[in-house]
Amino acid sequence: MKDILGAMAIVVVSDMNRSVAFYRDVLGLKVKYESPGWSELVNGSHTVALVSPGCANPQPPEALSGRLADTLDGLRASRDGDPAHLTAIGHSYGSTTPGHAAHDEGIPVDDVIFVGSPGVGGDTNNAGDTGVDPDHVWAGANSRDPVANLGNHGWVHGETAFGAGL
Repeated sequence: MKDILGAMAIVVVSDMNRSVAFYRDVLGLKVKYESPGWSELVNGSHTVALVSPGCANPQPPEALSGRLADTLDGLRASRDGDPAHLTAIGHSYGSTTPGHAAHDEGIPVDDVIFVGSPGVGGDTNNAGDTGVDPDHVWAGANSRDPVANLGNHGWVHGETAFGAGL
């Protein structure tokens, strides 16, 4: 995987079938590899890897955060010299896994993005609590997304989204 790290995104998902269908049917990416726990889709030289850490045995995000942190540590360590820009992205309820990993474990990422998040979980009250530079914590939501609206009274919503860029 070393040769494509500069052009790869890894997205934590909770429903592999729906996620593959979205990237394939809506975004038009081609399926390179598909399994219940790891799937890869490509668009030219860019690869999106979808990982569902609890696919065989669903677990709460707190339990999966260590596995995600270990995976990110391994990715970071696999590239000597000039490291790739590494971004953790969580969508919907799947955003709580990178949220817990950032807060509870510490993750070696350059950016973290929460999309349609009900909140990132745990004792995280603002972007600075993630352990990632707050200028590199991003959040986005659709005003009609019922999952994102669960966080309406939390720190995911607002003009600055708890200090994160929008």
